[in-house]
Amino acid sequence: MKRFRPILSAVLALLLVLPGTARAGDPPAAPMSTGLGEAPEVALPWDDGWFEGDPAQYNHDLTIAAMVLSGSAYAGRGAGVREGLQRLGFRAVQSFNYQICDQPDGGRAAYTFARRDLPDACLVAVVVRGTGEVTEWAGNLNVGTGRDHAGFAQAGDELLENLENYLAQEPDRPLRFLVTGHSRGGAVANLTAARLTAENRGAVYARTFAAPAVSLDGTGEGYENIFNITGPEDLVPQLPLAQWGYCRYGVDLPLPDRASWGRAYGGVFREMRRSFRDLTGQNYVSYRDPAAVERMVSIIAKQAPAASGDVTAMLEALLRGDYQALSDLANRDGETALALGRTAVRLTAQLVPLLSQERDGLTCAHCMASYYCWLTVWRGEGPPEE
Repeated sequence: MKRFRPILSAVLALLLVLPGTARAGDPPAAPMSTGLGEAPEVALPWDDGWFEGDPAQYNHDLTIAAMVLSGSAYAGRGAGVREGLQRLGFRAVQSFNYQICDQPDGGRAAYTFARRDLPDACLVAVVVRGTGEVTEWAGNLNVGTGRDHAGFAQAGDELLENLENYLAQEPDRPLRFLVTGHSRGGAVANLTAARLTAENRGAVYARTFAAPAVSLDGTGEGYENIFNITGPEDLVPQLPLAQWGYCRYGVDLPLPDRASWGRAYGGVFREMRRSFRDLTGQNYVSYRDPAAVERMVSIIAKQAPAASGDVTAMLEALLRGDYQALSDLANRDGETALALGRTAVRLTAQLVPLLSQERDGLTCAHCMASYYCWLTVWRGEGPPEE
């Protein structure tokens, strides 16, 4: 029996759209999309020395720089991230797939490559944009029946093929990689960083933000250089569900939340909220029901048990709108079709009203602005001791 996965895709579809070394003290800036309609110029810290150390050693300033680049990937159809990288002194900046994709399966992601000369190596930046085109929904929905999320893996494979061609233009020098992305971009970045790490292509410094889980084989062992910044109050990183066996490669670093931080949470949350207001000009919207995300996860888990490959394929066909495939599967297995209908009705009745009620809270918890603002007041440490 394979793990039951695709029901999460409907939820992801609702959520993933919710969108030379600088002188000390004078960092460049880049236009960073907030996910709320603005793209303000945000300081972009940088230090080449970050890439001389152990990539498995967490560096918070590098995390902030990666977050700005990930957010800038949404701005101006790639112009934002290209501008930021060029201001940092990167060269040979190339963007891919920012045009409207005509692939119905959404099997590509938009991303940008760039190179920067270090004293003893070449640093290659790989910045992956999150969902930006309607056609990418098909890739988000395509969970597949393999070990990795099929849509994210397909996009990652296409990226790696272009990266191989891009690297062929570089003289034979030691390579180091900075790989980053937010949401869908974080998922593709996670798989990309894992592949580069496993192939020993060079030192890989990876940061993902709000990334969904990507694989049944994801593990931290051997991938300690990949840091995944996740929001406990953000639903997207909790999908596909851990109880189905899904996780991310590398180390998950959760942002502060009420459950873990206790009385200390109020102070750090107020700081984040002030930073959010200063950045966006809008107020951060909290959930009307503080347990909303926990309830959503519980509803999905109860309605989505393990299932056969036919059920998986049928649900994916339904969520993708592939009615011919749905008809073929239903004709082959009428009993499964009936069970699917019952599950869909139960899930819709319980989950959709909650999603509708908490839409603003879901948006704020997942957007680039909230992750960036959390990073300005939190430095990757766990909750303080009482």
